[in-house]
Amino acid sequence: MKTSTLKLTTAALLLSAFLTPAQAHFLYASVSPDKATFEFAESPGDDQLPDLAGKLSDTEFLAFPQPGSKGTKISPHSLGHIATVPVDRQVVAANLLYGILDRSEGGRGIFRLEYYAKATQSWAQAAEPVGQSYEILLKKSGDRIQITPVVNRKPANSEIVIYRRGQADQTLLFTGTPLEISTKDLVAVRGMHAIEKPGELDGKKYELIRQYATITAPAEADVPAGGDINAWYLLKHAYDARESFTDEIANISGTVISEASGKSTSTPFVYTFGNGLDFPGTGELPNEDVQHQIESIFSHRRGRNFVYGDGKNPIVFTGNNNANGIQVALQSDSQSTYRIKDNVITEVRRSIPTGYFIISVLDTLDTKFHSTLSQLFTVTYYDKAGQIKSVETFQDTYTIVEGFYLPAQRIMTTTTPEGAQTVVIKFEDLKLTLRERS
Repeated sequence: MKTSTLKLTTAALLLSAFLTPAQAHFLYASVSPDKATFEFAESPGDDQLPDLAGKLSDTEFLAFPQPGSKGTKISPHSLGHIATVPVDRQVVAANLLYGILDRSEGGRGIFRLEYYAKATQSWAQAAEPVGQSYEILLKKSGDRIQITPVVNRKPANSEIVIYRRGQADQTLLFTGTPLEISTKDLVAVRGMHAIEKPGELDGKKYELIRQYATITAPAEADVPAGGDINAWYLLKHAYDARESFTDEIANISGTVISEASGKSTSTPFVYTFGNGLDFPGTGELPNEDVQHQIESIFSHRRGRNFVYGDGKNPIVFTGNNNANGIQVALQSDSQSTYRIKDNVITEVRRSIPTGYFIISVLDTLDTKFHSTLSQLFTVTYYDKAGQIKSVETFQDTYTIVEGFYLPAQRIMTTTTPEGAQTVVIKFEDLKLTLRERS
């Protein structure tokens, strides 16, 4: 089989860019303890095409205990392309013969298109081939990795694209010598290899074969030293399952009606992501405690990257499990613990200067997006001696506006040794302003 040679010349650079369309989609995989995810998108985490562009049933999904071992087939669900993986299967791969594409008008000819995706839990596994026709190997040494694309386990000339968090994609050419890059903020690596071999598939003739392979940064790349990868991902999965506002929302506006301490107010409001809460009208404002609750209702729904929040801490199992779930602990100054059951965070404990508090989630709403929202929860405050100082009970209801779950009402009851007080916050005439897409 004759393979094309990509040389470091101006012509080859132009050809390389020419062969990779700006709005193409590629196959990506990711794996963590007990779960594998597959997506068909322009870059990892982007909006993906539904049902792998109609090719879900044509894609072979495999899970391996280790590279070099025999793979077993797994079956992702169509919605989300998520598959349950046995805990002893730490490597996953996907192979898709997409078909024949005619791009003659664009000067790219008629070619057979093949996709290969791979993901591993460890760097050591990423350095070994699993036996795909085309795949990418990542060999780690310190904070550097060497990239080697291989065809049938042999190095193959390729165009390589590097994906990093918060950075522009980087394109390199592999011509036989491993490419060395930093591991910092690495998300995935994609390769393209062209084979000059005419053929025929399903009665359609083609001039060459174009193969695309991807590998995502190993699961352990995100897990801080000293943590347990299974505990880290248990919390991450539950964290990511919470319904949050997406970046496309610029602000939320409407009227907020509050009833607190025997006093009622009705005030126009605007909550802008990045700037917070504002009351543009001239009417009487709700008291500071109510304003704090309004701010909290929206700010706690902002989408946050787990990796840069609680996930930056080592996370371990405590062994203190009960009917409310498995408990994990953050090795952090806040001495925080979480309890998780059925992919829902049911309890949070954090230390504060005056003692600590425990959030207990008693009821949740399952949204149409298969995410969750808390409907009933309590926050219990303790002093340093472990005595209860106060209990706050929250009852939240929601309304759907333009496809988004927005707050409709919060009833908050605070109980102290002096008695109980209830605050009711209602939202009306809610409107969304979406960010303009560039």
